[in-house]
Amino acid sequence: MLRFLTPFLLGLAATTAAATTTTTTTTTTKPSCANIPTPIIPGLIILSLTSTELLNHTVPATPPFLNTPVTNLNVCAVTVTLTHPGANDTVNIHIWLPLSPHIWNTRFIALGGSAWAAGHGPLSIAPYAARGFAAAATDAGLPGDLASVSTPAAWALSGADGTVNTALLTNFAARSVHDLAVVAVYWTRYVVAELWPQVVMGEVGYFPEGCELEAVRADVVEVCDGLDGVRDQVVGDVVGCGSRYDPGRLLGRKVKCGDREVVATSKLVEVVKKIWDGPKTASGSPLWYGLPVDAPLTTLAETQDVNGTHRTGAPFFVASDWVKYFVKADPSFDLSVLSSTTLREVFDESVSKFASVIDSSDPDLSGFRNAGGKLLVWHGGADNIIFPQDSIRYHSEVKKKMRLSQRRVDDFFRLFIAPGVDHCAQGSIDGAGPTDALGSLMEWVEKGRAPGELAAATLDTAKTRFTRKLCPYPLVARVLRREGESNRSSFDWCPIGPPPNTAEPNRCLIQLGGGGDSGRAGTCVYGAGRKERVCGGKELG
Repeated sequence: MLRFLTPFLLGLAATTAAATTTTTTTTTTKPSCANIPTPIIPGLIILSLTSTELLNHTVPATPPFLNTPVTNLNVCAVTVTLTHPGANDTVNIHIWLPLSPHIWNTRFIALGGSAWAAGHGPLSIAPYAARGFAAAATDAGLPGDLASVSTPAAWALSGADGTVNTALLTNFAARSVHDLAVVAVYWTRYVVAELWPQVVMGEVGYFPEGCELEAVRADVVEVCDGLDGVRDQVVGDVVGCGSRYDPGRLLGRKVKCGDREVVATSKLVEVVKKIWDGPKTASGSPLWYGLPVDAPLTTLAETQDVNGTHRTGAPFFVASDWVKYFVKADPSFDLSVLSSTTLREVFDESVSKFASVIDSSDPDLSGFRNAGGKLLVWHGGADNIIFPQDSIRYHSEVKKKMRLSQRRVDDFFRLFIAPGVDHCAQGSIDGAGPTDALGSLMEWVEKGRAPGELAAATLDTAKTRFTRKLCPYPLVARVLRREGESNRSSFDWCPIGPPPNTAEPNRCLIQLGGGGDSGRAGTCVYGAGRKERVCGGKELG
């Protein structure tokens, strides 16, 4: 849809921003926001088009969708309402166009949403309109307000027969956001796998309190922080941590839970080990990935108290609703009965029914590459909802499918893993997320400057605040220590070629795991032009 709308929107932006009237003494900008013509777009019926000037406009903060208010906006707010013939849908697209040629940066950006929302309207587009973009978002025809993000109940099933509403699911999955982003890679797999922690707790017969799971993660950080050369409350060497850390060390330890103390039991240890290990096929091979060892456990292994008598599971809402409303098409389906065996069955059912609709996992990016496209993906290394192994797997599959060397893949697709960063850098833990990935992408596309690194920083609310560099996968930033420096608390060098101001080359690559890749490396320390340590047990050079 936006494939056809984009030229129209760019034309609108240019017309709106550039309309001027010249007199003998001054040039006055007169924005053209009224009487915008209705476009004719193949395959769509435009029901209406409205436009309104918003002057000195403020969009208030609405966490978590918009954490800070956006003020002093001067835009032409356009709403296009349309339908797809035969789909019986009504889709609203919001476009905000800068009213001044001095503000418009000549770029168009389309934004997505979260959970069960295809977009968040002004909350999505306001920050980018403030930066001078012509910005757009779509609701994909899904009914409801912000509260509907938490459930697809209002639209998932259609009619009295209760079948899946394939028209709106198609909108949500691809049709309405086709040119907004590459969305939902491996959706049918990873969303079902998000239920694995609930299955584990049910089979073990133990539902830990959140404080117990938080204590496990705190202990992981205590043991593994520093494996990467810096103590910063971040696990930078996840693979090394996975081979080193054993939650059994917590057995018998007292955990503070409010004004009570809980003793860590063997069942807690068993639950955590199995969650990290991930679901298995009947033959024992991996079905999908387990939660990264440094990721918060409480999101997917959430539990709840029942009348003060016992605890039970509280499945993550996206995974729960996906299985209930789409895979099973039965809102009353009881997830508490899922076992390792039945989870495999649901996993296979999800893939067979909906992979062609929503997975967006085709690794053949030949057309995209040949058209000059550039793909920059960053993923939190401790993402507690969509695991980083998913992105690493896709990167590996692109490389394999297109039969390209790493160097050739880097020409158009670069993946950055941000150690210690949770889902979408929400800040529940203190890793450093990219500060301007979009700016790096623009430099790559518009000026041909491929991002050899991304600047990253922690949120202002982090307990330990720092900046660092992120390197394109499979490289991992290293600490560069020169002679006389006993400690350096920042990752400031991507190991490709000689490090700054030394004569030593470096070939120390770290694989984070996923897609068959794994590895580990020690800290690379340089001083007086000589090697002081080796990487991954191998000499540099």
